Amino acid sequence: MAGFPKGKKRIADLARDPQPGIKVDRDAIIKALHDTKGNISQAALRLGCARLTIHRAVEADSLVKEAREQAREAFVDELEDSAEFEAINNPNAHVLKMFLLKTRARHRGYEQDDNKQHAQDIAKAAFDFVLNKTANPAES
Repeated sequence: MAGFPKGKKRIADLARDPQPGIKVDRDAIIKALHDTKGNISQAALRLGCARLTIHRAVEADSLVKEAREQAREAFVDELEDSAEFEAINNPNAHVLKMFLLKTRARHRGYEQDDNKQHAQDIAKAAFDFVLNKTANPAES
C-alpha cells in the first residue's frame, strides 16, 4: 500500500488478525481499556483478541462497561484540560475559545442554537432595514 512502510503491519491489519478462541480475563480487559482510554480496537490489539470479544465483555459485564466509560471520561477530561490550556495560551485559538464557551459555558448564555442564531440574524436585518433604510431583507 502506498505511503506505508514495507514489512510492517499497521495497527488496523493486526486487529484484523486476532487469535481465535482465546479467553480473556475480565481484569485484563479492564486494564487494557484503561490503558487505551476506552478504545476498544486498541484494547483488543493489546490483548490479541477480536474487537467483538471486548464488545461482548462490555455488554455482558457491568464492571467492564463502567471501566470503559470511566476511561473515556478520563480521556475527555484530559482533552478539555489540553484545549483550555491551548485556548488561554494561544492568541490565535479563537475557534477553540468559542467552542469551549459554547460547550462548557452554556449556562452563561454561550449556546450554539442554529435556530436562535437564524432568528437573531433576521431581527438584526429587520432593524437595520427600519433604522438605516437598507435593502429589504425579505427581498434578498
